[in-house]
Amino acid sequence: QITVIGGTYRNNNIANVRLGTTGATVSDATVVVDRETPGWGENNARGIRLRNRSGQVIEACEITFGADAADSFGGVVFHADNGGATVRRTTITVDRASIPAIRTFPVAEPGNGAPTFEDCTIEGGAPDGVTARIEGRDGPVFEGCAIAGTGENRRGLLFRESADCLITDSRIDVAERPVAVSAGSVTIEDTTVVGPDGERRIDDWVLEDEALPFE
Repeated sequence: QITVIGGTYRNNNIANVRLGTTGATVSDATVVVDRETPGWGENNARGIRLRNRSGQVIEACEITFGADAADSFGGVVFHADNGGATVRRTTITVDRASIPAIRTFPVAEPGNGAPTFEDCTIEGGAPDGVTARIEGRDGPVFEGCAIAGTGENRRGLLFRESADCLITDSRIDVAERPVAVSAGSVTIEDTTVVGPDGERRIDDWVLEDEALPFE
């Protein structure tokens, strides 16, 4: 197991912190990407990369992508070979265009766990793109999360080919569509959603192949 406690990790190519062992953790770490990174043909300044196995924990970390950050798959990225991990009490700030705070790639072995996000804050002024892109993952959970994007074309959570997803006790406040589902299903519970059409409290609603805002 790998245990990362504290430290600042800045402008590293491929990944600033990478975990791949079951039970590995990173806590109280600061990740900053605010310029181009060194590289050898491919720049991908992922904040924290989850590469293999499952059951890792990211806790009480701060991940920031400045407006001039290098290109990246995202702030927290789940590789296809990673079955699932927990991210809790972590803040992800993205001001760089087109970069998601969270990205999951379709899991290579379905049923091996799902990503869980607890009491996380996702924010920033990125002008476009989605805040979280969940693809090919059944059962991901966003619980107690505050998701906000001030960019004029920034969207919220995108779920694609992902079933039995859950957003609960959270707030989503973005300029464009807060939640979109394609070939999947998402249950929204006890959550406030803000979009172009205003603010609405959702007690219990299941989305299937549709998107908010709502009429």
